[in-house]
This record gives sequence, C-alpha cells and structure tokens, in this order.
Amino acid sequence: MSDQILLKLQSKQRDHKKLLKKLEVLDTEIRTLNEVCDLLDMPTKTPETPKEKTKVNVSQRRERVLSEKWATVLSSFPNNTFDYNDIQDLSDLLGLDISRNTTRSQMKTYVHRGLVESIAQGVFKLTESGKKIAGVKQNAEDAKRGHVFGQPFGLPPTSAGED
Repeated sequence: MSDQILLKLQSKQRDHKKLLKKLEVLDTEIRTLNEVCDLLDMPTKTPETPKEKTKVNVSQRRERVLSEKWATVLSSFPNNTFDYNDIQDLSDLLGLDISRNTTRSQMKTYVHRGLVESIAQGVFKLTESGKKIAGVKQNAEDAKRGHVFGQPFGLPPTSAGED
C-alpha cells in the first residue's frame, strides 16, 4: 500500500515539474510579446472575448432582475406561499409554458439567492427581498377593493385554506 502511495506521489511531483516548466515557457513568451507590443506602441491589455463578456453580463443581470414571467409567478399567490403544483396551475392558467423541471430548477436558484425560502418539502414562501425584486406590493386602494396581497389582478381573491 505504501509503495502505491509513493509511486502516486512521485508521479504527481513529475507532473508538477512539467507544469512549472510549461509555466516558465509561457511567462517568457508573454514577456517577449509584451516587449514587442511596447516597441510597436500597441496596448498590452487584451480585450475580453465576446463569449466571456456575454457570460459575465448575463450572470450579473440574472442576479439583479427576474424575467417578467417569473416576477408574475412569484407575485401571484395569496400570503406569498406556494408549491410546485400552484406554479404549474398558474402557468397553465396564464399560458406561461413553464415545465415542472424548470419550476424545480428555478425554485432551487431562488432559494439559493434568498428570493424564496423552502418552508416544507416542495412548499415555498416569498422572502422580503423576493417581494421587492418581484415587484409585490399592496397599496391602500388595493386593500379597500378587497385585493389580496400577492393575488394577481383580475383573478378573484381566494382564501388561504382553499384548494
């Protein structure tokens, strides 16, 4: 057993030496190219590739905003509490075309981002930050008309205990 470990260690040490040698060669090439750029008065900073730039921007945008579809979904339930079936039913009712797999994936993402919290297996509640990002609000006029907080306009209010 100890022989196998020593052989593995020696192999990794050889790999490490090879990588250090490659790194030295790359450092030399970069230095040389930087010197050539300096001689030609060229900038040495390389622009980002479009793929990298797009990936970063999409990720940053997704951290700040929700799609209109998901903002509608997250802001549409009484007491801001819902489960997977509620989302599927709402999707069917509003023609949002959200699959069950997408629902599960999005809820995992939103729990991770702190927009919703999982309060039971497959049951979620919109957090305060989730309410802000999804645009959930209730003003005094809505309350006077009997509009339930989180209930989409145009749908009749439901009580929390109804199925």
